[in-house]
Amino acid sequence: MRIIAKIVRHLRSKLLHLLSEDELKKVVRIGKQARVTESLSIRGGEYISIGDQFYGGPGCRIEAWDSFKDFQYTPQISIGDRVKINSRCHIGAINSIVAV
Repeated sequence: MRIIAKIVRHLRSKLLHLLSEDELKKVVRIGKQARVTESLSIRGGEYISIGDQFYGGPGCRIEAWDSFKDFQYTPQISIGDRVKINSRCHIGAINSIVAV
């Protein structure tokens, strides 16, 4: 029974990574062993940097807005190493957010 549980955990971690690969491609920098669930949403990936061993839970949204109506912004979201964001968390920026 332990071997089955171990296999399931291993497959689940691989599946989480594969399902999120398209979302992660939008981001400027992705650290080693970054993992998110399939329901992570990213907007403005060209302004987002994620460090090593990042984890984003189900329903997370990370958004960097570079414009709204007639206004222009230069956002930056920098997430450091070993950061975990739990489920249904929303991080949005028009300026700068640094999480270390």
